[in-house]
Amino acid sequence: MALITAQNVQKYFGSDQVLIDASLQLNEGERLCLVGPNGAGKTTLLRCILGDENTDGGSIALLPGLRLGILEQHSSFTEVPTVWDAAMSARPELIACRDEARALEEAWAANEHPTDEDLDRYNEVHERLRHLGDEAYESDVKAALAGLGLSEPTWEQAPVTLSGGQRTRLAIAHLLLAGTDVLCLDEPTNHLDVAAIEWLEEYLIRYPGAALIISHDRYFMDQVGTKVTELADGRTKSYPGNYSQYIRLKEEEVERQRKVYDQQQETIQKLQIYIDRYRAGNRATMSKSRQKALARIERVDRPHEISGPSIQFRADVRSGDDVLQVRGVSKSFDGRDVLRDVSFEVSRGERVGIIGANGTGKTTLLKIVADEMKADSGAIRWGMNTEPGYFAQEMDMPLDGDTVLDALMDAAPLSIAEARDTLAQFGFRGDDVFRELPVLSGGERNRLQLAVLLARGANVVMLDEPTNHLDLPSRDALQTALSKFGGTLLFVTHDRYMLHGIATRLLIVENGTVTSFDGTYDEYRRRLERKKASKSSKKAPTRRGRAPKGPKPEQIEAEILEMEKRIAALTKILANPATYADPEAAPKATEEYNTLTLKLPEMYNAWETASAAAEE
Repeated sequence: MALITAQNVQKYFGSDQVLIDASLQLNEGERLCLVGPNGAGKTTLLRCILGDENTDGGSIALLPGLRLGILEQHSSFTEVPTVWDAAMSARPELIACRDEARALEEAWAANEHPTDEDLDRYNEVHERLRHLGDEAYESDVKAALAGLGLSEPTWEQAPVTLSGGQRTRLAIAHLLLAGTDVLCLDEPTNHLDVAAIEWLEEYLIRYPGAALIISHDRYFMDQVGTKVTELADGRTKSYPGNYSQYIRLKEEEVERQRKVYDQQQETIQKLQIYIDRYRAGNRATMSKSRQKALARIERVDRPHEISGPSIQFRADVRSGDDVLQVRGVSKSFDGRDVLRDVSFEVSRGERVGIIGANGTGKTTLLKIVADEMKADSGAIRWGMNTEPGYFAQEMDMPLDGDTVLDALMDAAPLSIAEARDTLAQFGFRGDDVFRELPVLSGGERNRLQLAVLLARGANVVMLDEPTNHLDLPSRDALQTALSKFGGTLLFVTHDRYMLHGIATRLLIVENGTVTSFDGTYDEYRRRLERKKASKSSKKAPTRRGRAPKGPKPEQIEAEILEMEKRIAALTKILANPATYADPEAAPKATEEYNTLTLKLPEMYNAWETASAAAEE
């Protein structure tokens, strides 16, 4: 059933047409991700759907009685005294019923004799409370606040005392608790750390309603998305599945269209050559016939690709094999230990992702390594022929009117032609290179700083949240460039899609310590899930799995990894409509999937048993 239908929507701002032919359909149970470059009009289309903007053409229809929940990014909840009250206020009907029930009870406590009508009303109110889920509501509020990173001490604070990020978390909690039919989320993962994002993902996956989501978080869209609608150049196109499937289907579509376009262009060129050659003379009649044939050809459009800048990082000098040694580094702020006796090493060619919750010291660690901040103790030793380059979250460049071109040429010894070629890779073309720094957007500033880093030819690139302020095409282009970089990478990011695609090793910053994990982000996440399952199995009154005789915990873990990879592959197979065209493929894949998912908990228990035995 269609909940929201937008057809051929048009929208002008002055003479500028932002939406030319925008359409989308959100069906019951779908989680639709609206994607496109910055400035494409995604938020404008959402505002049109919500009725906050008038359209200049087309139509928007909502199912009668549809309840929309909207993420209020800038709400400060000034009318409520505490965070707890703000979260509880998400269900005003429930709160009103509670207040009425309390008023009746207080009246009877004052020795007023209830009438039969009062008793009937009291029973009606309590039945209504039961129907509204009153018994579980406070538990739901606690789970939402804690899951989104608002710890219990903040619940008694006034909302106006919260930081911007905390207010965003409160706004999300308020929205999720409201019990609407459709959640409308514009960049919901902004200001959330990974733990809070993962909690939100799990919530949305279980959410019985539908969701319309605008996001730059590719991993988030992979986890929750069931449909993607792309908005570019004022027009839309929809694709089934999550973000990765959208990218794959889009690439296949563009490739097919490119082949058809190229073939048609070749045909047109041949016809035109014949027409020009034989316009006069013996074959003039044939030439006219070909000209008519040429006029009848229905032209195929050149394939449209949403692509980011064509970035290419290079390492001018090859470093030694031992790139970096960090020994005993400690750092405190106002008496609080952020880093304590941190030590690790980095070898040439490693791609090291630095992860951890907000405020744990990830940026502090990277700044110390980059010599942008002094440690209280410890040492940083760089290896032979290392040329580090550092990208900060905030661009450290003078904003005194210098142009984009000046900024790059001041930072690296380039000719004007070389500087313009470099800037073009980051989307600064033509007169864009003469734009003054103060007028640049956050994304443009990031791209300029990345251009400076590239121009310096560093062979060790250190990046602090490089995808902040970048749209999806620019994020994809940056990730592609970094994956091809021949040097060494250290990067802090909340972008799990980037972690998954690039990192070969992780440094986990937590409680002042740094732990190394040799593997990808998805492997690390699966390990956390196994530990969580192991803890749950210890609490549950079930028999432990019996470990096979002989195998060590590492061997069982390797088998678990293979099983998890196969389950992930089978999930994709079963999600592909083409699977069901073969009468044997779907049942076979389903049987294997069911077998593996039933066996996996047993393997977790076996791993736990073997681990316990190894420790004894």
